[in-house]
Amino acid sequence: AFSKLNRSVVASCSHNGTCKIWNISNGECLKTLEHDEESAVITVAWSPSNETQLATGADDNKVRIWNTDTSECRELVGHESWVTSIAYSHDGITLVSASKDHTCRLWNVANGTELRIFRGA
Repeated sequence: AFSKLNRSVVASCSHNGTCKIWNISNGECLKTLEHDEESAVITVAWSPSNETQLATGADDNKVRIWNTDTSECRELVGHESWVTSIAYSHDGITLVSASKDHTCRLWNVANGTELRIFRGA
C-alpha cells in the first residue's frame, strides 16, 4: 500500500505475520510490525490523515490500527473469520473492514468503536 502523505514509503503484508514498511527509493526495510507468528497478514492500508498510522487485517479475524513510530497497535475485534480487505474514509476518521464472515464493519478510528455491521449472503 502506498502512503498518500509520505510518498517515500510503501507497506507490504505477509503470511509470516508481519507488515513491513519500505523505503521506495532504496528498498530498505524501515520497520517491521509483528502480528502473532501464526497469523497471516492479508491486507494493509495507510491512513490518509496521519502519516504514522496504518491498519492491517489478518486471518486471526482482527483489524489492527498501528502507530508506525512506536509499533504499538489497537486491536479491533468483531469479525468471525479472516479480514480480507480494509480501507480508510477520505478523512481518515472511519475504517471499513470486510471479512470471509460475509460482513463489512465500520469502525471509529479514534476509539476503535464498531459503528455498523453490513451483513451479506
